[in-house]
Amino acid sequence: MAEIEIMKAELGEQEEHPALTLRAKVLEKDLPEHVAKCFGIIKAYMSKHGAKLNGYPFIAYYNIDLDNLRGGGTWDMEIGFPVSKILPDSGKIKMSETLKAKTISCFYKGAYPGLGKAYSLLAGFLKDNNFQPLNISYEYYYNSPEFVPEDELLTRVVLLIK
Repeated sequence: MAEIEIMKAELGEQEEHPALTLRAKVLEKDLPEHVAKCFGIIKAYMSKHGAKLNGYPFIAYYNIDLDNLRGGGTWDMEIGFPVSKILPDSGKIKMSETLKAKTISCFYKGAYPGLGKAYSLLAGFLKDNNFQPLNISYEYYYNSPEFVPEDELLTRVVLLIK
């Protein structure tokens, strides 16, 4: 397996962007199955309505605790696909948007279970520079385990800050 790579932390801003999303509270042990199921549901809805992906699929976490990255065992999360056209809500699928905010982010290359290293890097940067987190993060998925080996997965981890 290739060496895990984390690129340097960078300050930036995230703009609002329309997205089709599914939000739920999910037990940590159920994350992989839940994410795969939701990605499939949203992709099918987009296909049915002729919507195209306009950016990278993401997961937003609304209860990030940077002092306890393992969390409390349950994640308040929203799985989303940025789209270029507004579509009607359908059941649990909602037309939403990413949150506009100042950010600190980095890229992580490797298997998803190692993403905690990126969060630790960002938490250290926040502390060293006296930034206040909003306890919301986004993970943007630049490729998929369907198409690349685990050690080639590229994820952008974004923390929203005050």
